[in-house]
Amino acid sequence: AALDWYRAKGILDKDNGHLHDTPLQLAAMYGLPGLALALVFFAGLAVWGLKAARDTSLNDQARGVGLGLAAGLVTLGVHSLTEYNLGSFQTSFTLWCVIGLAAAAIRLGRRERAR
Repeated sequence: AALDWYRAKGILDKDNGHLHDTPLQLAAMYGLPGLALALVFFAGLAVWGLKAARDTSLNDQARGVGLGLAAGLVTLGVHSLTEYNLGSFQTSFTLWCVIGLAAAAIRLGRRERAR
């Protein structure tokens, strides 16, 4: 992919193993289809969080978690324009934990409200 081209031109070497822009890094590693898939995935999660925040069938805590998920993903997206966040284990691990906890909280909030 394009990552090999960057390495061949000396733009990436052992001292700087990644580009400092998540969309550019994803495009270099996976091409434009991979970038598009990642953008659709993260935008979909943010929309899901916003829908949960507006869903009156959820309890207040679950609605707050949905809003927090959307806000966190927007913040990560803005920060991703200046740093490749997904290359860091700590950031990636935290991201997936937050997404999983948000999914659980929203699901439990729906169940609790139904009672």
